[in-house]
Amino acid sequence: MILIVILVALILLAIPMFIPTWKGFWISSAIIGLPFIALWGQHFHVTSQPDYNGSPGDGLGIVIVGFPTLCFLLGMFIRYCMWMIRILRTQKHAKSECSK
Repeated sequence: MILIVILVALILLAIPMFIPTWKGFWISSAIIGLPFIALWGQHFHVTSQPDYNGSPGDGLGIVIVGFPTLCFLLGMFIRYCMWMIRILRTQKHAKSECSK
């Protein structure tokens, strides 16, 4: 079970790395991210009810969903940073070419 969670998390970490365009970046973040948002929203709604009594498996469920969620967010952040670095390098190179 834990190997499946780790495999899914690694796939979710790698997906943003292979997205070539900004449009694909935002589409994939919506397709993958919105179900995560809905899942976490439902979880927090249920656990905030006054008559909610947790079970011993609640922590395990949070880890099973939380680890892939964090991996996906990390992958999106890394890809965003890679694009920003490329843009800044391109601008710096363009300015140096113009000053010659």
